Amino acid sequence: MFVFNPGTRIGPQALKNRMTTVLKGTRQIWSGDYQAGRGYGSSEERDGYWDFTDAIPVLFSTLDRLQAGGPHAAVWWRCGHRQWETLPDALDNPTDHRAWQAQ
Repeated sequence: MFVFNPGTRIGPQALKNRMTTVLKGTRQIWSGDYQAGRGYGSSEERDGYWDFTDAIPVLFSTLDRLQAGGPHAAVWWRCGHRQWETLPDALDNPTDHRAWQAQ
């Protein structure tokens, strides 16, 4: 978990650049491995799921977001997800084997 404190010294672009640097530098530990499965439709359909068994979730937030919303609000950004989320949602793996089995 990384909590950034942009304070008054850095702007939004500098904060984004720092977050991107950490994201790129840690990709190997937070990204899952794609497991190809057997599709039900045509053989050309890509089917499978992401296995996060060995992955470590990497979360970002900022001090001002935490102060404004508290730790239970949608103030967490997980590397590999696409939006700010609550902590339980950020720690979930919505594209893992559960989604594939439900399909």
